[in-house]
Amino acid sequence: MAGEPFPAPPSPSPRRAPAEAEWNAAIEDYIERVNRRIGETTPVPRQPVGIYDMAIARRLVTEDLILAFANAVGDANPLWRSSDYAAGSCWGGMIAPPLFESCISEMPGTPAPPQIPGWSLYNAGNLRRYLRPMHPGDVIRAEDTWLGASEKTRPGHPYRLFLQLAERTYLNQRDEVVCTMLGRTLCTATPPALLEGGDRGGAVDRFAGRKRRRYSADELAGVHAGYDDELSGRSRRGGETRYVEDVAEGEPIPGVVKGPYDVSDAVAFFGAALGYSAAFALKWQGIQSDLGRCHVDPETGEHHHIADWHLQDSIARTAGLPYALAFGTHLETMLSHAVTNWMGDAGILRSFDSRLQAPLFHGDLSRTSGTVRRRFTEEGEDLVELALEATNQDGVVHSSATAVVRLPSRRARGDAA
Repeated sequence: MAGEPFPAPPSPSPRRAPAEAEWNAAIEDYIERVNRRIGETTPVPRQPVGIYDMAIARRLVTEDLILAFANAVGDANPLWRSSDYAAGSCWGGMIAPPLFESCISEMPGTPAPPQIPGWSLYNAGNLRRYLRPMHPGDVIRAEDTWLGASEKTRPGHPYRLFLQLAERTYLNQRDEVVCTMLGRTLCTATPPALLEGGDRGGAVDRFAGRKRRRYSADELAGVHAGYDDELSGRSRRGGETRYVEDVAEGEPIPGVVKGPYDVSDAVAFFGAALGYSAAFALKWQGIQSDLGRCHVDPETGEHHHIADWHLQDSIARTAGLPYALAFGTHLETMLSHAVTNWMGDAGILRSFDSRLQAPLFHGDLSRTSGTVRRRFTEEGEDLVELALEATNQDGVVHSSATAVVRLPSRRARGDAA
């Protein structure tokens, strides 16, 4: 069923603290209203209608855009960086890596949130399915299907918790589906009384006393050694084909290290990859429908784009967080990077199901590791399932994923197994 894009709410009145009954009524009205539209499919707009419709940032796939994405995620693989290398690969030319679809548009759109204080949205992880690669020259559009919001509040927790689901389908100029994405968004709603007491959905207590780590020279040398392995290609399978017959269940996946995460990493992803950054009047156009809940600068009093809690510590602290936090999709690329390094040029990522479990703050390190969970055959394809997780410097898992990779078979070549 086709429908109109979710409309932006009316411009809110100046912020005030609502009574709790009024606050809860606004939430119930929001959930009832958006769930009336479950199952509707809408084209993704080229220009933003509201701040959360996740409009198409770019339509044309180019070699330059693929390179910009690789730069933004710190991936030195020449398959998406060098047209000369790619021409000599099994693909015969450059292709876009997994998660490149976020350059087109990051994730499925969701309804504009209720204009109440204490409502925060978090990328909870996504299920991505890849049907065919994107090549330079492809022109991509997308459609969203809204799957609804459900309450997941747990007993004993003072704030309310909701899960929003939507699916995005990316199509090329031939109307072929290139990939789909089931997006999961967690929404926390902190009651007014707790907000007045300084609580932000439990974040204040959860991260109380959190301080940035100063890393030793040996710790940083280990990070830089990992970077040198990435730049030299030692950590990457590359053009040496990995055959499914050579894969053993339980074998480890070589790790990927990234960090300490900082503002230049965040800006590279926000601007170069996502393409959603806008300034001055155009930024104001994007945020004015969200004034009832967006961040207010504690020094200037001006409203900030919701993305600024990924860029600026002082804005993150207005939401009860100690430091700015990494973009959720950036965390996904830390896991997918390990997969593409392992599978080599001839491997194909078929599905990638991520779970974002904890923030990665500015100043944190990330280390991805994984294992081969199983080998199997499905619909004539030889597949390998990988289990991955990424931890910070304290061993806390911030993200995990299950990846299914198609690998070439020696049987298909007629080789002896």
